[in-house]
Amino acid sequence: MDGETAITPLLSREQILAQKGKLLVRDVPVPEWGGTVRIRELTSKERVQVEMSMVRQSKGSGGAQANLDSYPMLRGRVLARTIVNDALRPLFTEADIADLTELAAGPIERLFEIACAMSGLSQQDVDTMVGEFVTTPNGGSSSA
Repeated sequence: MDGETAITPLLSREQILAQKGKLLVRDVPVPEWGGTVRIRELTSKERVQVEMSMVRQSKGSGGAQANLDSYPMLRGRVLARTIVNDALRPLFTEADIADLTELAAGPIERLFEIACAMSGLSQQDVDTMVGEFVTTPNGGSSSA
């Protein structure tokens, strides 16, 4: 060996599954609203749900395309899942998503960026989700 590297033990199945419910949490001051908001990271399942909300199945082709109608709701979808109470339960439901998108852009964007960073969801990920499924008018078709 060239140099010594710290060897950490491999985690067992039980040790990995014991991490369930152990999510990052951060309290974020929102002076515009006169208080603090508690944000927790998305679970893997919630992240997939957010990603899938951006995609719809193409009729007849069996393929998928960007659900651009849902893009304006993306911030609300993420924040509805990540703004939580003291018990780390979401404060909002699916029914609140549209209302969240009607709030001032400044604090919503700041909270969205924090929630995404905590959840490993980058702007590039969002761009990729949209870009991978958008079909261009001049693009070729794989159907005969």
